[in-house]
Amino acid sequence: MSYQPCDALSPLIGMSPAELAQRNLDLVVAAVGAVRKDGYYELYLDGGKRKFLVQPEQVFIQDHTQRGTCLQLTHLPEEQIATVLLLLKNDPDIFNRWRNQPFAPWGA
Repeated sequence: MSYQPCDALSPLIGMSPAELAQRNLDLVVAAVGAVRKDGYYELYLDGGKRKFLVQPEQVFIQDHTQRGTCLQLTHLPEEQIATVLLLLKNDPDIFNRWRNQPFAPWGA
């Protein structure tokens, strides 16, 4: 059976931009191993030593000693929440750079 690009895109046809954004966020949540809770996303890294809580208005990190730090953000749409989850999964230490350089680009 050959690959049919139209077949792969057919479920997406007719979806609104908001529906596509939510679908992509759901795919990212599954890919990085995050868990969707009531209004936020939990991402455990380093064998559970660090826990990130990502909400539309903030990103919170909690270490194994139960101490934490919070970054306040403007309201993030689904696309940016997905980006935050991917960046944290790829490089958890990026949180410290965000905290120390609050106006730097997301990937800094």
